[in-house]
Amino acid sequence: MRDRNFLHVAVGATVEKTRENTMELRDIEILLTLAEELHFGRTATRLHLSQARISQSVKSQERRIGAPLVDRVNPRAVGLTPLGIQLVTELRPAYHRIVRTIDHARLTAHGVTGVLRIGFQPGAEYEHSPAVIADFTRRNPAWQVLLRQVGFADPIAALEAGEADVVFARAPFERQQHYRVTVVATEPRWVILPVGHRLSTAASVPFAELLDEAFVALPGETGCARVFWLAEADRGRAPVRVATEVNGIGELVAAVAHGAGVGLTAESTRLFHRDPGVVFRPVDRIGPCELVVVSRPADDRPVVADFLGACAGVNAMKITI
Repeated sequence: MRDRNFLHVAVGATVEKTRENTMELRDIEILLTLAEELHFGRTATRLHLSQARISQSVKSQERRIGAPLVDRVNPRAVGLTPLGIQLVTELRPAYHRIVRTIDHARLTAHGVTGVLRIGFQPGAEYEHSPAVIADFTRRNPAWQVLLRQVGFADPIAALEAGEADVVFARAPFERQQHYRVTVVATEPRWVILPVGHRLSTAASVPFAELLDEAFVALPGETGCARVFWLAEADRGRAPVRVATEVNGIGELVAAVAHGAGVGLTAESTRLFHRDPGVVFRPVDRIGPCELVVVSRPADDRPVVADFLGACAGVNAMKITI
């Protein structure tokens, strides 16, 4: 009897120890998202959690593993330690396989035969995107659409990681030439100005009037997107004066509202990011921007082709805001 009791206690202790060293699926999601955003606040916003919950989860994983995963030298932006990079690299494909398996089982139980995973880059909201999705689901009733926000700086990372089948994004973006790009809509670039700016009451702003302004810019790692939204191709020899950098449309609007500078954006931004501290004005003599859907060139599934066809159909309607 003593041996049986001893065995029961020993097994119980082993189980508890195993639980202590086990990462929950939600904690893995937090770590992977933090690795993409490199910012506690943006990670919290993206996952609809508190920043304290994100920090608590990361610290808990570091205690379990016994070493730091995140470099917290800079309080505004974080980086991964070499161990953190190794862990994220190995966890990511396993995590997405588990999620897909669970989703597939749940959907099969409800009579759904497939899932189309659609990513949205922040700032790629568009009033006709819901119409595209509705048209697709109407013609494919056995398929479910799952929507998720993807990283702002590198929207196609979700495609490369197998987390999305198609992604709504603003062109241009890095590595664009390696992907199949379907234009959904074309719209003008407008300028965001703080209320009270000398040009805030103009019906239309000549771009030449903005050349001496301080601009709110995207981070350097966004590459060609940063160049495009600073309209460097339209500046001639006039240098760009960057006041500050932001990591998304919401941050851009807030920065302009607080007087940091001015910024270029798509016309439709005024529909989704209202702020009493800013005004939106059309800009003369710079080209338009494009909302696109990005997919893998080798993905020749009929369901993807059907979705891209719905997107192209919207563009053929020549929609204006």
